[in-house]
Amino acid sequence: MFEGEANIDNELSEVMGTVNPIAMRNCALKLEGEEPKPGEEKTEEALMAESDSATTTNSGMHYLSTMESAAYDDTMKKVEKAIRTRNFTDIQSLCTESGYEMFNRLIKYGQGKIINEPEFRFLECNGEVTCRSLPMSFKFSNQRTFVEDVVFTLNKEGKIDCLSFGLNKPAVDDIMNQTSWNDTVRNVLINFLESYKTAYALKRYDYINSIFSDDALIITGSVLKHTASNEGQAMSKQAVKYTRQTKSEYMKKLQHIFRSSEFINLRFADNQVRKSGVGGEIYGIQIKQDYFSSSYGDTGYLFLMVDLNNPKEPVIHVRTWQPEKDPNFGLIDLSHF
Repeated sequence: MFEGEANIDNELSEVMGTVNPIAMRNCALKLEGEEPKPGEEKTEEALMAESDSATTTNSGMHYLSTMESAAYDDTMKKVEKAIRTRNFTDIQSLCTESGYEMFNRLIKYGQGKIINEPEFRFLECNGEVTCRSLPMSFKFSNQRTFVEDVVFTLNKEGKIDCLSFGLNKPAVDDIMNQTSWNDTVRNVLINFLESYKTAYALKRYDYINSIFSDDALIITGSVLKHTASNEGQAMSKQAVKYTRQTKSEYMKKLQHIFRSSEFINLRFADNQVRKSGVGGEIYGIQIKQDYFSSSYGDTGYLFLMVDLNNPKEPVIHVRTWQPEKDPNFGLIDLSHF
């Protein structure tokens, strides 16, 4: 149940990878390919299991068959080989200009190496192909290690145009299960969240600057630990400092954080995405965020109000953070704006 969270801690991750799983002999399992019961929708795994027949959703998003994905698979195997051998001579020819820039940033993010054998799956939507995923670990000088599933986006010409750290399965499922939304919106939401968390890790200042509206409402928070003067030990009591910032103030502070931090890593879990009743394609995203950097860390709840009326250019109008659910109103959501 907590395999994803185990990746946060290097030692725990190693244990999870070493200890044999416990067999649950009395469980009822649904066999691969088994048809769902009446009224039950197929899961993402079921769609992936049927990918050889190019399973299609009702609006055109589908997993490519083995034949359809052959060229993309060949590209990804070249990328895998280049990372394993640390020979990146031919990578540029496989990427667009922006894709190559992101690849270089990702390779420089810690001591990146591939773990496990990848099982590539290719999802096509509106001519854009997403490859999930290449499992990698990234290790830094203080021995902090992060494990990420690296997702690749390929354009219509088959070149890598974007790389990102993938969301965990429950986060993807929450969006994919919103069948009343069209495929383009669901695809954009997943790509947006993955690009958002990756932008902080790879310190993509220009990208983050571009997705915030000029008049965005930004409320940031940081956890302050009270220190006992007699022992110099941090006490259990914590305080939270909230700051309302303009976009320019937020970006100036972010630039300083990028310069002073060896690494930044965001982990998302327990997300809920809801559509606003006004304004067209306006969505509220509540997500639990674990924030790690070389000098600071906290856990809290991030809220983003995102405008997807232009799917190619998502815009954040509101960004807030709170350390825990408020006893009076819970978590900030769309109803507050």
